[in-house]
Amino acid sequence: MIRRKDKVKNTSVHIRLGIYAVIIIVTLLFLFWISKMAYRNTALELEKEYIQTLAEECVTNIETSIRYGKELSNYYGLDEELRTISGYQNQGIGVVVTDADTEMITAVFGDKEDESNQTAYNKDMLTWLYAYLGQEQNAEFEKNVYAKEVSMGSYDGIIYEISDSEGGIEGYLFVLYDSGTLVDVSDVSLLSLSSDYEKMIQQSVSNTQQHVQEEIDALMDKGLGTSEIAELSEHFDEVAARNDAVSEITIANDGTVTAQLDLTYVHEKQKYFLMYLVAIIIICIIIGVEFTNLIPAILDKIHKRRQHKQSYYTKKGIGGSIRVLSFVMYTAIYISMPYAAIVMRQNNMRVFSLSESLSSSLPLTVELIAVLVVSLIVQRIYANKNPYVLMGAAAVMLIVGNLACAGVSSPYMLILLRMFCGIGFAFLKYVFNSLVSLGSDSDTDVKEHFAGLNAGLLGGITVGSSLGSILAGVFGYLGNYLFTGVIILIVFALSPIFVAWKELNDKRAYQVVETKQSISLIEVLRNRQYRWVIILTDIPLNIGLMYVVAFLPVYMGIIGQQSIVTSYAYLVNGIAGLYMGVWLVKRLKKLHKNKAVAVAIFMGAAGFLVLLIGKSAIVVLISAVILGVFDGFGTPTLTGNFASMGEKNKDDKAALLTIYGSIGSAVQIICPALYGVLANSEGDMIPMTIFGAIYAMFGVVFLIFGALFLKEEKYER
Repeated sequence: MIRRKDKVKNTSVHIRLGIYAVIIIVTLLFLFWISKMAYRNTALELEKEYIQTLAEECVTNIETSIRYGKELSNYYGLDEELRTISGYQNQGIGVVVTDADTEMITAVFGDKEDESNQTAYNKDMLTWLYAYLGQEQNAEFEKNVYAKEVSMGSYDGIIYEISDSEGGIEGYLFVLYDSGTLVDVSDVSLLSLSSDYEKMIQQSVSNTQQHVQEEIDALMDKGLGTSEIAELSEHFDEVAARNDAVSEITIANDGTVTAQLDLTYVHEKQKYFLMYLVAIIIICIIIGVEFTNLIPAILDKIHKRRQHKQSYYTKKGIGGSIRVLSFVMYTAIYISMPYAAIVMRQNNMRVFSLSESLSSSLPLTVELIAVLVVSLIVQRIYANKNPYVLMGAAAVMLIVGNLACAGVSSPYMLILLRMFCGIGFAFLKYVFNSLVSLGSDSDTDVKEHFAGLNAGLLGGITVGSSLGSILAGVFGYLGNYLFTGVIILIVFALSPIFVAWKELNDKRAYQVVETKQSISLIEVLRNRQYRWVIILTDIPLNIGLMYVVAFLPVYMGIIGQQSIVTSYAYLVNGIAGLYMGVWLVKRLKKLHKNKAVAVAIFMGAAGFLVLLIGKSAIVVLISAVILGVFDGFGTPTLTGNFASMGEKNKDDKAALLTIYGSIGSAVQIICPALYGVLANSEGDMIPMTIFGAIYAMFGVVFLIFGALFLKEEKYER
């Protein structure tokens, strides 16, 4: 006879296996889908390369004719010239030529396969172009736009200048196309991506060969002999140079054209794509592993329902729900948050008379300022409110703000909406801090839950940024905001399934009975102990946290590393923090507080000083790993120690966490300028050496005097 205890245990095992099976299936389905999207992005790049080859040749032909006396405004045969681009593979490509003042001269559109209303499609494309030109005229049309890629609402385009013999601008050529339908991946299989990729490159070479063959046939029809055509070899060499997949174009005596495939190019592209695919697989594994943290929380809910309990949760359940909620929300946010500047640039959005670079930086700057300011207000006004209600307010602001961003066309509206999202983000961060505080019964719980919260943040940034770049290639950067809004809506709707909102709110209500008003920023800064701990820990912590955002991409560009190496640096940084850092938090919990803080700061210094070894990819990856571990271990250690300071404020941890984070956000504002100096030191290692030494000194000072600031005790077991 099976005992009741064994029956319950077997049921628990079956539930776990069922959840694991669901997670594995969903992760694999997501892997198949996102791999297709990644393949589509690379295929789209090849298609765009070939379209640019046609466009550049067309511009060259037009400019040659102008130099021999033709006028652009009265160019006989211009439409026929443009059809070499618009007729490419029934893609519905539009080609528009304007004069120097961007007044339209002519427009030619290719037939779009399976387009039921071709005329409406063409008009729609022209409407977007007129809107773009209107914005350009208001901001003075930018010069030097040869082969400049732009985004125009639902369409993408490439702009070329048409110059005369003296370099003066005669007009512009616009190539317009719909990226969403330019590449078909419906028949692509995950198992054949590499071979399909090679076939796609070979097709690009075949297209070039066919195009040149048509040119040769046309010349021979006009009476040119093969000897005269041979004299045009320099021209055809230029055609080959425009398509990186073509190594050489040869013309036989009978006029037959042969385009040679550049095998080195193919192998490099395949290697790059496979590395890209491996990164995607790793990201999908991270997603699957992170969702396994839901199991204790879901089991808590099942146990509560079966035992008919009013309130039930476990430490593992709370920790798992905090980590997963943080992971999914930050993934959603970072799918779109970093790309506001690109949206501003691609759509030529400018604010007042500011430059393009300054205008494009405003949305993110305003959003971060909103997060900083509102965070301090929220922790004072809403300190004792139901966390689920605050989560609802955060979700509504983030959903509405991001969905509105998906259809925005005004730079002022985009900035306003990003500020609105920043307010929602501030509410969300306070909710996370409240969950850590309410779900903790000791200082050790605070550190472990905050480690989970920070791990979710690291995983969200790693996964969200990677997914954002892939999705943007498919749906456009404005489309990323749509994904952010939808994901947040789904997460908020499902959160009662795995977050113990009721239990934590009951605990909050019990604590509120005798709770005074929340501690303020002024009170913290007036306290000598708080002030010194902020100087010695909050400053180095947040400088280290900005390594990935403000230093790594700039430094990698300066030392000439490939973008795929930068992607892997982001990846190993996130994985190191997500798993090694969190593991260290538990492993080193017996250390005295001041020693644990010093270890974290020394770790950050080591991550920077290791760059003195050299500029190879291996050295940079090692640096990224060390600073990833620093993030995963240092953030909960330094933040948790600050939140546990002061006996009278022990029940005000959410406010202390928010204040510490807000001051950290202020520190992060100066980091781009600091890292700009370090990254652009042009081989001079002295600035990095001085910086690393000063960074390490913070750890030395805290190791010596930390006992004066922190209560000297071991972490609870």
